[in-house]
This record gives sequence, C-alpha cells and structure tokens, in this order.
Amino acid sequence: MKKFRINKKTKEFICEECNNNTSFTTIGGLGLHIVKTHKISTKFYYDKWIFEKGDNICKVNNCNNETLFTDILTVGYKPTCCRKCGAKLGGQTFKAKCDDLKNQGKDTPFNSPKTKEKRKETLKRIKEDDPDYYKKRQEKIRATNIIRHSDPTYNNPEKCKETKLKNHGDENYVNVEKCKETKLKNHGNENYNNIEKIKETFQKHSEEDPEFFDKALEKRIETNKQIRNVDFPTQDPEVIKKSLETLNKHVEEDPEFWNKRQEKIRETKILLYNDPNYVNIEKQKETNKRKLEEDPEWKNKQIEKQLETKKNKLKENPEYENNRQEKIKSTNLIKYGDERSQRSKEVKERMRNTREAKGLWISLENKSDWELYKRLVNRATEENLLLHGIKYINENRQSLRKQNKLLKTYSDKLTVDHKFSVHEGFKNNIDPKIIGNIVNLRILTRSQNSKKHVDCLFTLDDLLSAYNQFLIDENLLNS
Repeated sequence: MKKFRINKKTKEFICEECNNNTSFTTIGGLGLHIVKTHKISTKFYYDKWIFEKGDNICKVNNCNNETLFTDILTVGYKPTCCRKCGAKLGGQTFKAKCDDLKNQGKDTPFNSPKTKEKRKETLKRIKEDDPDYYKKRQEKIRATNIIRHSDPTYNNPEKCKETKLKNHGDENYVNVEKCKETKLKNHGNENYNNIEKIKETFQKHSEEDPEFFDKALEKRIETNKQIRNVDFPTQDPEVIKKSLETLNKHVEEDPEFWNKRQEKIRETKILLYNDPNYVNIEKQKETNKRKLEEDPEWKNKQIEKQLETKKNKLKENPEYENNRQEKIKSTNLIKYGDERSQRSKEVKERMRNTREAKGLWISLENKSDWELYKRLVNRATEENLLLHGIKYINENRQSLRKQNKLLKTYSDKLTVDHKFSVHEGFKNNIDPKIIGNIVNLRILTRSQNSKKHVDCLFTLDDLLSAYNQFLIDENLLNS
C-alpha cells in the first residue's frame, strides 16, 4: 500500500484525480469527494492510485487467496481471506480488542457476561417460538457434517485435545467443578443426569436400528483399540494407575469415601432398576462367553492373575492376608453387626435372589413344604454346630472336614445325624429349630446314617425334655 500524497504547505491529502488542484484535511473528506464528484468507488480509486502488488493477497503463509476490499481507504484490502486465516494471523486487531475491553470488559465479545446473558435470552425466545429448534439445529449440524466429512457425528478429537492442552495444560481436561455448579443451579443436584431422556434416546435408536447397541459397542472397541490398543479403557495400565491414584486421593480426603460411593451406587440402581443390588446377569454371561470365545484360556488366566497379585502382596507384606481378614471382619461388623456377612439376613436374602436369578437355586415359591422344612432344619443344624458343637459333641463342621480329608472311603466319612429324624419332625410339625438343636445331633459314618434312614433314637417327649433342659443350661429360656 502506497502512502497518500500530502500538500507540503497545507499538510492536506491531495486528490490524484483532480491533478493536484484539490486537497482535504481528512481521508474521510477525500473519500466523499471521490464518490460524489468523480462518481467512482473508493476501491477503484485505491486500485488506481494506492494499490501495491500483494495488497489483495492473504497474509497467511501458503494461502495466497485474494482478499476483499474494506471500503476504507486507510485500510484498503483485508489482511486475510477468512476467519480461519484471521485466527492463524492473530485473531482480532488490536483496535477491535481495545473496543471490546472498553464496551464489554473482556478481550472478545463472546467472553462478556453481558453477551452471554443476551445469547441465553435469545435462545430461550427462539425455543419458545419453535419447540423443535434444537432438534432442527442438530439435524442441520449432522447434514453439514455429512457434506463436509461424510460422517453425521464427526468431531475433530486431535484438534480438541490440542486446544485443551494449550488452554488448560491437559488434553483430556473437563471442567468438573463448572459442570457440578451448573447442574446444581439448574436441577438442584450436582450429579444430575436426565435418566428418562437417556432411556428415551436409547429406546428410539434401538427401534430405528435393532443392532444399534451392538454397533455402538463395536465402534467403542474400535476407537479404544486405535487410541489405547485395548478393548476398554479400564484394561489400559495407564488408566488403571491413574484410577488408583485418584481413588487413593479421594480416600485420603474423605475416609468415608467408599461407604458414600456404595450408597450412591445403590441409589442409582434403585432409580434405574428398582433394586439396590441389581446385577445384569445376562450381560455378564454374554461378556464371559465372548471373552472365552476370543481366548479359551481367559478364565484360567484371570485366576492365575489373581493368585499372582495375592502372592506379590504377601511378598511385600507377610501380614497381608491376616490384615485383609481383619479388615473384612471389621467391615462386616460395621455393616451387618456380625464378623461373618453370611450370617446377616440381608446378605442371605441377597444371595438367594442372586442365585435364584442365575438358576442355581430353586425359588422359594417353587419349593414344596418338605423342601422348605429341610432347609430350615439344615440352617438350625449348622448354627448349632458352630455355636455348641465342641461343647456338646466334641465336634464342629471344621473338625469334621479335617477328619474326612484323611478318610478315603466315602462310607467311612463322618456326617451329622439327627436322633429324632427330620422326616418324623416334618410329619409331627415340630419346630425346625428343635430338630436342628445340638441335643438332637450326633456324629455317625455315612454308612451308619444310611442304615438308620428315618428311624428315631428317642421319642418326641424325650426330645422336648432334652431341648428344655438345653434352654435352662444355656440361660435361653426367656430369650
């Protein structure tokens, strides 16, 4: 761009079209004179008298596209051909940034609270006028993505990572605090998720395409393989390490972290499935089946991995197993009021529901009265062996197992026998707790027990008398 000629005496701008006969104090006055007197555009005048080679070429390296004229004589042609090139060259001009700082309090209008508020109001008004606005907007974005990238859901992950790394120093940055703040403000819950909307969307996709979930899973696995070389992020050693570090950090900050986490999981399961202990058994079976098909040795490898992990921990700390058992006992005591969780009514019920769902146990509804009676007697028997076995018959379940390991013949192995048989107890409608009580138990070999069959060693009166004496001896008569 050439310099405007100036009259040395008057210091005014000279009009080249008037052959030095006319001059103006401002460039604006010169511009008006050119348009009104000479009937030509400012662009024509600029190209004829001010233009220099390269003025109308984009200043970004290797672009070389032509730029547009600004209609301002002092500026001439724009320095860049488009916004992208403008961003590469440095974004807004210094003057524009100064104007924004003055008017908006920010270096760009989009960062201004005033502008943000105005945008929200505009979007709200548009949505009220057209309830399908966002839907149409998404369809428009998808259509544009198909035209430009042949993919309706296209996004540029590399560019996204690059920007996050530049702005926040982390390519996977997510403003968690801002998300929580917004959710708390809009929904009164910092962990809010629109579950109904998610379900509705999934249902819609599955109706449109029955193979939607399979395709989504395949795409997810494919993406993970490209990025991390594993099927799922949780299989990546780096992700595992980072997860452990994060969990340890949470536990240090809040000792109740695990309890709160479990409670949150239960709440979510109740919300989604109306069951605090929900487990997708079918999904587990499918996953295990797929993994076994991919690798027939997968299950053995998992067991070996667990044993190896335990072995390494024992090497690091010889007291690891004892500490682990103590930790389990203390946790069970806090949660269930007993060192053994299996004694808890809640755990027993949960175990039954799980095993019934897996088809391992017959549901209580389908069991006959006889089967239910045997089950209750067996439970009472095991409890009495545990609590009173050593005192009354010098044996408990653990000691029987040790002895049976030494006995090779099945018929010689030891078992628990009921003196007043379970069969007769059922026929006479005797309380299962009495039939399973320690006074009604003795140790026999399996062959002796088979020969005895349903015979009784003593009468019902003898049994009741012995049971009452047991209650007196153990101070349980009033309990």
